[in-house]
Amino acid sequence: MKAPANDYLPDLPLESQITRERHNLFMAEVGSRIVVSAAIALALLLPFNGAMSRADALLWTTLVLTTSAVSLLVVSFYKRHRDSESGKIKKWHAINIGMALMWSGLWCVAPYLFFDGASTEKILVFLLVITLISSTPSVSMGVYPDIFISFITPLFISLSLYLIRFHAEQSWFIKGIPLLTLCSLTAFSLFIHKAQLNNIRLRIEADIARRDAERANRSKNQFMAAVSHDLRQPLQAASLYASLINEQGDAPSRELSEKILTAIASGGELLEQLLLLSRLQSRHFSAKPQPFCLDEHLAKLINECLPQAQQKGLALHNDVQRQYWLNTDPLLFDQLLRNLLGNAVKYTERGTVRLSSHHTEKQLELTVSDTGIGIDPMRHDSIFKEFTQLASRSNDAEDGLGLGLSIVRRVCELCGLTLRVDSTPGQGSRFTVALPLAEKPSAAPASEGAPLPPGRQLRIIVVDDDPRITDALSMALVEWGADVYAFNSLAEALADLPGADEMSPDVMISDGQLANGDTANDVFAALTSRWPQPVPKVVLSGNSRGQHEQTFNADALLLKPVALPELLQRIASLCAPDTFTRA
Repeated sequence: MKAPANDYLPDLPLESQITRERHNLFMAEVGSRIVVSAAIALALLLPFNGAMSRADALLWTTLVLTTSAVSLLVVSFYKRHRDSESGKIKKWHAINIGMALMWSGLWCVAPYLFFDGASTEKILVFLLVITLISSTPSVSMGVYPDIFISFITPLFISLSLYLIRFHAEQSWFIKGIPLLTLCSLTAFSLFIHKAQLNNIRLRIEADIARRDAERANRSKNQFMAAVSHDLRQPLQAASLYASLINEQGDAPSRELSEKILTAIASGGELLEQLLLLSRLQSRHFSAKPQPFCLDEHLAKLINECLPQAQQKGLALHNDVQRQYWLNTDPLLFDQLLRNLLGNAVKYTERGTVRLSSHHTEKQLELTVSDTGIGIDPMRHDSIFKEFTQLASRSNDAEDGLGLGLSIVRRVCELCGLTLRVDSTPGQGSRFTVALPLAEKPSAAPASEGAPLPPGRQLRIIVVDDDPRITDALSMALVEWGADVYAFNSLAEALADLPGADEMSPDVMISDGQLANGDTANDVFAALTSRWPQPVPKVVLSGNSRGQHEQTFNADALLLKPVALPELLQRIASLCAPDTFTRA
């Protein structure tokens, strides 16, 4: 029988939880058990109709209905006051023993009403009915054998004594059937009790383990979310300082800064992979499918992989010619294809990495193929496990953590995509993803904004709670030729920003989550109200990719650590070409 819904209390000892579960199981069944017993008791009038008087039949019916009514009223009281009564386990255990004895007493009366003048066949029918009622597997037999034994012991002993006293003509086999039944049912009840207790224990232990795992997973996700912002802050500051050294330093300094920037980018990508995997493992993370143009995403992702491919002397080809529109989560798609392209470049020492496509009426099959080391067919399943790398290479330190393909698999599962692998050792690999096609949406009318005065420097507001970020970003933007107003809190910005008649900003940049609880949305809402014209807004988020893509009211969302050239390019793209000059 399925256990009733029950929230186990983790603070209670295991034995106390088992006792509580036994009680809940018994009380969930006792009401239906009473109804069935009453129906069978009344049905006994049919085979014994000719062996009992009308008065005896009326008396039996009255006893059955009275016993049933009293029992159901007790059960009804418990259900109405379950919140206050469910914890009184000893009290209700005693009440249930009392009800068992009451029903046993009812059945003890039956022989005096049914057996007078009854034939041996009818006596055997009665014994069979009583045995079937008592031996039917039930929760009460298993969870509380003492209640069950309290019911059957008086019944079968009195039945045996009645047969010996008033039906001496019956054989000793018939007279002994009640006692044999009592012994066998008692032994069976104790056996079922042991099995039932074991099942309850295992179920509670499994539930406790599941709750502990969920609690640990929530703690892990909360930890990852909390530290992601703080981990990105120093990476962002280091990236900006290294970019300044690269622009201002001599040749040796530029060479060193390039290495620093490469190391920072690798660290940022590893952090992003870990945080993304953590979110994909969370039950609360879901895909957000929407139509998007494939060409724009392919161009961006190929440009990301191109420098690494060129450094290794690889040819990176994009054979996807047509303009396709897809219907899936664009951010998760980017991560999926980024990992496939990155793995192809990483494990190909010479030759080509190629992106190709094949479409049907409803699907586009996108394939990333390479001429790399290939994968043993025996490992086609294991490569998608976390922290599994495709092969051992001499530069293992650059191989990452082996999370790329596990993220690909989880993204495919989350988005409902089909992934296929074809690979032969020494000949390369082909990873094919089937993606749903979408209709090209109608073009939205372009918005017309008031042009900014030409021929002047950009005025940029920067709000970030980390002084290292504001300091480095201010230095980089000033070096770029911008006029920068940097603040470490919204309150500071509101207090120190010049009035609308003195300054009109061209771009606002804000951290996604400030230390005092303010968000980028709070910053933008408070500051943009000062000026009548719209101001482009950029969020530098310390959260993982896609974690807050729907919550920021911004024109651009960049993840820390963002490279300085990417940030400057995004700022320039948000402003008309003639609105600023370079110093």
